[in-house]
Amino acid sequence: MLSQKEKSLFSLMLSDSALPIGGFAFSNGLESLARMGFLSSYQDFHEYTETFITQITDFDIPYMNSCYQMDSDAQLDEISVRYHAMIPLPETRRSSLVQGANFLRMLKTLHPPLHESPKINWYMTHLPLAHFCLIFSVCLEQLNFTLPEITQLYIFKALRDQINAAVRLALLSPTDAMLLQATMINTCLQRLEAAQEKTYLQARKTAVLMDIAQGYHKNLYVKLFQS
Repeated sequence: MLSQKEKSLFSLMLSDSALPIGGFAFSNGLESLARMGFLSSYQDFHEYTETFITQITDFDIPYMNSCYQMDSDAQLDEISVRYHAMIPLPETRRSSLVQGANFLRMLKTLHPPLHESPKINWYMTHLPLAHFCLIFSVCLEQLNFTLPEITQLYIFKALRDQINAAVRLALLSPTDAMLLQATMINTCLQRLEAAQEKTYLQARKTAVLMDIAQGYHKNLYVKLFQS
């Protein structure tokens, strides 16, 4: 358990783009959509970002809400298996699992008392189901973060990674990127508020084109490591 002051400093560390879990290199289909011609202006990217946020609050957040509130192994298994089944693309599934496993191991190193958590130990023995958003919710709940704190931090990290990827791909200037991130704050908070009571049984995918773009990504020359 962390104190309030420790939580504030821990949040800054977890929101750092240098966090070594692998999210830096995964663009969630952004590069594919740009190559297809869907993102050719600031307005295009603004609309894309709103869609991306909606996808998170309609799909990831309900699962995170449920993981936070449930304790039994059977409940965690039901939630995790269902989430896994809802991610059909191998690229997306692999990225989520890699980030989840890396985040889990990193936090257990940084905060050894997590070794005593039954929830954490369940995921350590079920790594093929340890998707990032589920692990993020469970780990921070064990560190005394509230659910609103967890979901706000998660959506900030997701949005930041998208905007950073856009800058590295030369789709946005650094100034435009910061402007976009600032204008999206209220949108994030409104969507999170609307999703705060949803459970995993109400989760749904709302951005099919983004999923298709992620599947196409493997056919592209990837620029993220080149810039």
